[in-house]
Amino acid sequence: RFKEKGQLLLEAATAYFHNYLLNAPEAAPVRLYLKERGRNDEVIKKFRLGFAPDSWDAITKWAESNGYNKELLLATGLAITNANDQNRYYDRFRNRLIFPICNENDRVVGFSARTLEPHPKSAKYVNSPDSDFFHKGKILYGLNFARKSLRETGYALICEGQMDVIACHQAGIVQAMAAQGTAFTEEHATLLKRSINKVRLSFDGDAAGMKATLRTICLLYEAGLDVSVVSLPDGEDPDSIFRIGGAKALRQIMSSSTDAVQFVFFHACAKYDKTTPIGKKDIVSDTLDVIASIQDAIIRTAQCQWLAGELQLPEEIVTQALASRIAAREKEKESLQLKLNILQF
Repeated sequence: RFKEKGQLLLEAATAYFHNYLLNAPEAAPVRLYLKERGRNDEVIKKFRLGFAPDSWDAITKWAESNGYNKELLLATGLAITNANDQNRYYDRFRNRLIFPICNENDRVVGFSARTLEPHPKSAKYVNSPDSDFFHKGKILYGLNFARKSLRETGYALICEGQMDVIACHQAGIVQAMAAQGTAFTEEHATLLKRSINKVRLSFDGDAAGMKATLRTICLLYEAGLDVSVVSLPDGEDPDSIFRIGGAKALRQIMSSSTDAVQFVFFHACAKYDKTTPIGKKDIVSDTLDVIASIQDAIIRTAQCQWLAGELQLPEEIVTQALASRIAAREKEKESLQLKLNILQF
């Protein structure tokens, strides 16, 4: 009964935030911000975007007046207790653009709130805490909409942020989704595996985005998924491309992707000189990092053959290096498991 009531509170709060964004005079700058970002009314309503009043207790007073108590407000993450007085509590989300977060079954489980201040004193994003309702490592933002189109499109598109996902959906790329408030996890990969076998990554074209791309490739390969990567211009993301070039430009860039192993190889070639022995070693090392994550032995072997051909190396050398890499990983896993067993004992 408690969880059912909490679910009702989350849905009601979503409607509250959404109506406040659409109608409150105080939300006019936020409506202008969304318009300047190219967001139309249709996509704002589809994702039920909202705005939290600039108040310490607007949400708590509204909720209590509608029969929701303190325990529910704290359990759903809408309120937070005072650090110096546990009996006092206040609104978690204040003066922020609100993104309701839905699970794959289209039920609101939490919120992500973005400040629009140019130089905020607090975090740019505030998210619902992990709770009985919300588990950020298991939620993909936009999956509730995307899952309906996965069979038709044949692949899932993973972006980095909510605005990227919304831009893609507005451009008609409705298979877009993103990890919510955390790095991509094994749970996310397992969640995708239930619906689709092919995944396309489209992270920001900067150093942090590249790091996230490499890490996510390995997680997806380990889950047995087929992975490719969309190459974005340096410093750009799907949202910025949509704002600058519109839906057509975004669809054009998203329409093609590179096999993940080849993407990593070409990225390594840009860092190292493949005409030198040291450069070849470093390129092989970077590329084998992702090939080692591939679960299918035939695909792993084929990728090694391709890599050897590109660098004009004997296949056996690359294959042996891969075998050593996999063996080292297994040994590392066994060592870690042994340590965990000792700790649990």
